[in-house]
Amino acid sequence: MTSVRQRGNGRWQATVRLPDGTRRSRTETTRSRAQRWAHYTEAAAEEGRMSPAWVAALCIREDLHRDRREHEELGQELGEWVEIRRDDLETLLRAAEAGQIRANETGR
Repeated sequence: MTSVRQRGNGRWQATVRLPDGTRRSRTETTRSRAQRWAHYTEAAAEEGRMSPAWVAALCIREDLHRDRREHEELGQELGEWVEIRRDDLETLLRAAEAGQIRANETGR
């Protein structure tokens, strides 16, 4: 179960109730980012992959796919940074799947 609310400072807080009854919250700059985090956190919980690194990796993957679609629609080449980010993402996903990243190593 998810709730998203706007805080007094204009930022958006998403709260997710996990299957074990605990709650996870995160504050983002936009409502859509908060909703996206909540969606991926719920999906990760259902898959048994509750590492914050896994959730972050899923969000990054979605960003990369959106960038690719936008560039293709405009007929633009993807920048080198996208390729570097994609490599970083794959490394992060592999580490998260292998359990090599602990929750406090994600920076969030």
